[in-house]
Amino acid sequence: MMERSPMPSSSGRKAPACQSRIAPGMVQTVLSEYYWKDESRWTKMMAAQPVKHLGQPNEIAESRLSILASDSGSLLTTRQTIVVDGARLLSSM
Repeated sequence: MMERSPMPSSSGRKAPACQSRIAPGMVQTVLSEYYWKDESRWTKMMAAQPVKHLGQPNEIAESRLSILASDSGSLLTTRQTIVVDGARLLSSM
């Protein structure tokens, strides 16, 4: 979970923090190798995944940075949870 610190406003008072979060899907790390190192688990997981790609840690970081780097990034993501899961959540609806 990533959060931004309160930023001082032009009046000198601190503005409320932009509490944005990232909800990643399956990402290739040591914590998830139970799934991606075993062929049968991997096949079953990919069958349920619309985007047939195992997320990489840098892709999760880049998704957040691209939003923060935009001119209106802090306005668009105030108190939002950004789902980066290869469309798995969307396909379950």
